[in-house]
Amino acid sequence: MWGTYQQFTDFFDGNINEIDKESGFTLLIASMVNQEMLTDKMEIIRFLLDNGADVNLFSQFEHQNALHVLFLSSETPNVDYLMTVVEQLVERGIDINARDKDGAVPIKYLVTNDFLPLHENEVLYRYLLDHGANPYLKDVSGKSPVDYAKKLQFRSDFLDVVSEYEANGN
Repeated sequence: MWGTYQQFTDFFDGNINEIDKESGFTLLIASMVNQEMLTDKMEIIRFLLDNGADVNLFSQFEHQNALHVLFLSSETPNVDYLMTVVEQLVERGIDINARDKDGAVPIKYLVTNDFLPLHENEVLYRYLLDHGANPYLKDVSGKSPVDYAKKLQFRSDFLDVVSEYEANGN
């Protein structure tokens, strides 16, 4: 779509919740795709959020919110960038337990995405759990993020965080 903040402002026509007909993404959701030019991406995201972009709109085809797409699109992730974006979205009221067309919640994609090293995901897991993410919500195949983590050896870290979280009465 656009890469730099300048390209975005040249493209932007004033409709903060515009939906791209081809991708079915809102501008905010489209800004979650890939993590190139992070400074520009963050500027675009802040502009959209500061100007009232609805964080709870879904993509038209996959019925995903910005968190779903952020975690699905993190092929070369930067955990500081991810954390900043997640905080911005949560502060503005995004539904962190929203379900996509497959019934999956955003944290499922954080668990199943193997691009982030184990220790870097932990801060994101904790933040999401602290803000109400439910790791037991099942998708249409009857599996929860906890179920996926049990099958993925590289995600035992998630199980440890959930166990610790529950042991502390959360």
